[in-house]
Amino acid sequence: RGGEDLQIAHLSASMCKAHRKTVLREINAKLHAIQTGEEQQPFILVTTQLVEAGVNLSFRSVIRILAGNDNLVQTGGRCNRSNEYGAGDVYLLKLTGEEQQLRNLPEIRMAQDAMADNIFRHLSFEPEDSQFIEDYYLALFTNIEEQKKSEYLFQYRDGKTYALAGLLSGNLKAGDKTYKLHQPFKTAAQEYKVFPENTYPVLVPYKEDGKKLIESMRAIDRAGRIISKTLLRQAGDYIVQVYDWQKRKLGEKSMLESLADDQIFILSEVAYDERYGLNTDAEWTMEDMIY
Repeated sequence: RGGEDLQIAHLSASMCKAHRKTVLREINAKLHAIQTGEEQQPFILVTTQLVEAGVNLSFRSVIRILAGNDNLVQTGGRCNRSNEYGAGDVYLLKLTGEEQQLRNLPEIRMAQDAMADNIFRHLSFEPEDSQFIEDYYLALFTNIEEQKKSEYLFQYRDGKTYALAGLLSGNLKAGDKTYKLHQPFKTAAQEYKVFPENTYPVLVPYKEDGKKLIESMRAIDRAGRIISKTLLRQAGDYIVQVYDWQKRKLGEKSMLESLADDQIFILSEVAYDERYGLNTDAEWTMEDMIY
């Protein structure tokens, strides 16, 4: 609807750190021009939760898919942060048909449900009101308890499933081991992960620096030498974390290359977009096959 004058940017974790830094510089420059009146063209940023923390951006309006209270407050903080626009609007949306997409993200779904119930109960959105916050978290934790999400189920090496919360709160045991203190603290520490380790670091060919880094690693690996820590640190800016299903999908298309005995994965240039980053839907073309 904005026509040729509409400017759109994209920002997500599908982009490596170096890519995000470049885009953030461009976004800040555009916003500064708009705030100072140097530019009148409409500008839209399409982004994920990535923008909620550690990013100092300020827009006139923010549109956010319904989420938990903390997420919504963080997103709202990207709207008219220092009164640059005189007034700002934050819109909350509940998307239809979203349940299917969230079937593998129960935490997000439960936070959405708790927030929807809370807004309906208060007939308003008051994220800084103490009663609103209390009612939201009460609803959220009630949903978590009802769905047994707080028990932290895990499969032990004996093949059986145990509840981590139960092992620590009761005199239970895991497997055939006998514990002097009855609670298996070591097992709990090993099995519980604050952030699930279900992603893999993949080196992407972003710009010339990223491509040169990949070529250097390939040459070192072909020579049978160990890739230095200095080179690995440099690679940090060109890493994208991919989920297991993404890794599997890219592997099936032969778009992932492994080095150093599968310790390092490299993404094909075909699967990295200069604007959007990682693209698991990329396909090889005949031109890609011709050298």
